[in-house]
Amino acid sequence: MEQILQNTTSVEMKAPLWEDELKKEIMDKLDVSEETLLGISQLGEGNLGVSQPIDIKLHVVNGYGSIVVGSFTNPFPWSITAKIDAKIVAPSNGSWRIRVKANDSVKFDQSSITLNQDMKASVSVGGWSKVKVSGEAWWSEKADTTLELKGTASI
Repeated sequence: MEQILQNTTSVEMKAPLWEDELKKEIMDKLDVSEETLLGISQLGEGNLGVSQPIDIKLHVVNGYGSIVVGSFTNPFPWSITAKIDAKIVAPSNGSWRIRVKANDSVKFDQSSITLNQDMKASVSVGGWSKVKVSGEAWWSEKADTTLELKGTASI
């Protein structure tokens, strides 16, 4: 019994050393500090307070326009969710139906949106994956214009 306890104690003592070695290896491979690694490890736990301004100009022809916002890659094994808050800043007339898709899955689809009205959507990127974000807009007027949206995306 004493031999089993000695072996158990030995294994328990080695675990923190293994974790430290793994942490150091990850930091070396990613070329990041311990503070940055801690921030990365908390990505799946909630809002990090990191935000990016959004400024989209969408050309609308005969009341309709579409745009590919971009492709975004998640290099981590856990999901990351971006929360988007935006408003229409131009044109000032008419109303809009706006649809946002991530990899062809609808994440936001709302009608009767007008100037300065809040729009909120969330887009999740699964672990070790890529997402293509696109948008479509239908204007209440069958004319040509530029739809301008401003806001923030935060994780």
